[in-house]
Amino acid sequence: MKKQRHKMDSRRDMIKVLAARGCASLVIFLLHTAPGLSQGCGDAGVCSIDPMMNGIRDTSQSSGIFRVGASLGLIFYSTDVPSWGETTYLVTAVNPYVEYKRNLLPKLALTARISGGIRSGIFTTTGAPSDLMLTAETSAAGPIALWAGVKIPLQRANADFQLRDLPMIYQPGMGTADLMAGVSFQRNEYALGAAVQYPVVQNKNRFDNTEWIFAPAISAQLTTYRFHRQPDLVGRFMRTSPISTSPYTLSYGLVPIFHLGNDAFINRDNEKEEIEGSSGLTLNLSMILRKRLDNGGYWQVNLCAPALARTVRPEGLPQEGLVFEMAIAAARQSRAGENKAHP
Repeated sequence: MKKQRHKMDSRRDMIKVLAARGCASLVIFLLHTAPGLSQGCGDAGVCSIDPMMNGIRDTSQSSGIFRVGASLGLIFYSTDVPSWGETTYLVTAVNPYVEYKRNLLPKLALTARISGGIRSGIFTTTGAPSDLMLTAETSAAGPIALWAGVKIPLQRANADFQLRDLPMIYQPGMGTADLMAGVSFQRNEYALGAAVQYPVVQNKNRFDNTEWIFAPAISAQLTTYRFHRQPDLVGRFMRTSPISTSPYTLSYGLVPIFHLGNDAFINRDNEKEEIEGSSGLTLNLSMILRKRLDNGGYWQVNLCAPALARTVRPEGLPQEGLVFEMAIAAARQSRAGENKAHP
C-alpha cells in the first residue's frame, strides 16, 4: 500500500510538473506567434510597478525589498524609401530601473522607483534617466490593497538631432508628469488589479515630420508637436502556480490597457488635431517565471506580448515582438514581531 501511495504521489507530482511546463510552453508559443502590435507593458509605467504586481512579488516577512532590472522592447515600422522601395526599420528600447520598497507600518508601504531609457535605431541613439515613481500602498482592507502615486519625469521627451526634435520612438521616456492610483486583490493563487494613469503635465516634444523630408526613417513617424497624451486604464488578471516542490513559481494571465481617448498634437494652423486610431484596447499576454532565493529575495523573467492592439501608437511605445523584464530582489528579513503583514 505504501509503495502504491508513493507511486501515486510521484505520478501526481509528475503531472503537476508537466502541466506547469505545458502552460509555460503554450504561453511562450503565444508570445512568439501572437499577431498585431504591442503597447509594451512597463513603458507607460503603471502596469509594472510594485503595487500592480501584488500577489506576484512576495514582500511578506520583509521590511525592505531592493530590486534592479530592465525591460526590452522592439519597435518595427515600414516606410517607402526613394530608389529602395518599402524598407523596414527597427528601434530598440531598453529601460533599466532600480526600485526600493519599505514597510513603514504593518499595513503601509512606500515604494520608490527610478528608471532610465535608451532608444537605438539606424538613425541615432538616445539615452537619459526617464522617470521617478513614488507610491504609497495600504492593505487595511484585508486582501484588498489600495495605492496611489506620482510619476515625475526626469526628461521632457524633447531630445533632438541637429536642433530638430526627434519623434517619440527616439525619446527615453514619455516626459509627462502623471498621477496614478489603483486597487489590487489577492486570493490564494489569484491576483487581480486595476489602475489609472493620468497625465497632468504634458511633455515638451516638438516633432514635426515635415521637417524631416530628407530622412525617410524619421519622417515616417506621426507628428507629435506639443503632444497631448490621454490617460490609461490598466488591468492585471494573473494566476500563480508553484512548479512541484521546486523554488520556482509560474504566473500567467492577461494585462488589458485601455487608452481613454485619441491623443492629439498642434498642427501648423495652431489647432489641436486628434490622432485617429490612437485610442482603444491593447490586450497583452503575460507570463512571469520566478525563483525564490535563500536570502528572501528572488529573480524573475517577465514576458509580455500582444493578442490585440490599438491601431496607432504615437507615443513611441514598443510596437511588435517580445517585451521582457529581468529582476533580482534582495529582502532584508524582519526581526520577530516586526511588520508581519503583507503590505
